[in-house]
Amino acid sequence: MDQEEIEHQINNIHGCLLAHEIALQLVLSHSPQALDALQGIDLERLEAKQALFAALEPIVKSTAVLATNTSSIPVALIAAKAQTPDRILALHFFNPPTAMKLVELAPHAGTSSQAVTLVRTLTEAAGKTVIECRDRPGFIVNRCARPYYGEALALLAAGLVRRR
Repeated sequence: MDQEEIEHQINNIHGCLLAHEIALQLVLSHSPQALDALQGIDLERLEAKQALFAALEPIVKSTAVLATNTSSIPVALIAAKAQTPDRILALHFFNPPTAMKLVELAPHAGTSSQAVTLVRTLTEAAGKTVIECRDRPGFIVNRCARPYYGEALALLAAGLVRRR
């Protein structure tokens, strides 16, 4: 896959779905040893995330932080099969990420403080507001919002509101 094909694939991605192969090709095309942090955006499946990080660990520099975008899979499970689990954490952006300032930073119990500090610094330098939370399903925002989604669906199902 050449650079033009990579860019074409990236331009055709909708939402936050980036295939494992595209992610690897993108990293390989941009000097992986020069990266300080890398966010893996791929399928919302534990095995896919573990496989992506297993493929990235040997090719990025040993101090690079590997971040996942999940808010539903425990970060500790993603890091469980990693050779260096201390550099894995979650960095959860909201859609559309170019407009939304809030980012959840969720380290697991074994994430190093250096990894957390580096990712917080890079994310804040990008103009984002970082909130740190524990490694638990939904993190903060989705845990708070779920009851509202459920109530809206219940009102719709009961015929008390109309769909626009």
